Amino acid sequence: MPKNQVSDLITDQEITFVHWVLSGNMTDRQAAEAAGLNPDTAAYTKTKPRVRAYMLEHRAAMHDRLLQQQSEEQRRLNLDRERVLARLWEIADLDPDMTRNSMSAQIKALSMIVAIEGLIPDRNTDRRSAQNKSAPPPVHPPIDTAAWLCEQQGTTTGPQPGPNPRDQD
Repeated sequence: MPKNQVSDLITDQEITFVHWVLSGNMTDRQAAEAAGLNPDTAAYTKTKPRVRAYMLEHRAAMHDRLLQQQSEEQRRLNLDRERVLARLWEIADLDPDMTRNSMSAQIKALSMIVAIEGLIPDRNTDRRSAQNKSAPPPVHPPIDTAAWLCEQQGTTTGPQPGPNPRDQD
């Protein structure tokens, strides 16, 4: 025979406490005080199984809602982008007769399409990236350049033997 499972219900004060804690604007003590609970038992209240379960459920629901809002915003932006591109293609496809034999509107529309789609890299960014890439530092070989130069010129380095002071006597 299954045991009766008693599930304690969460109180309104505990729900308010959870909402304040998960808002991130208050500490546990401040949230407990704002919810009408004892601030000294805020940590204990947070560890109660029913409060902990509600926190996890609420956090998961908030996460799902945030993901849904982000996906709706992304879809709306994509629709707006598609509408702009469609209109630009309409302008680019106009006959020159419609624009008094001037192609400037079509050319501007095509350049905007290229810019939006990123079809041709911007010349200025290419120059800037090339300028940012500096030349590698010069390689200095580990040789004694003074000794090498003297060898090439046929001279020796170091002090030259001078007259011996004993020989002068």
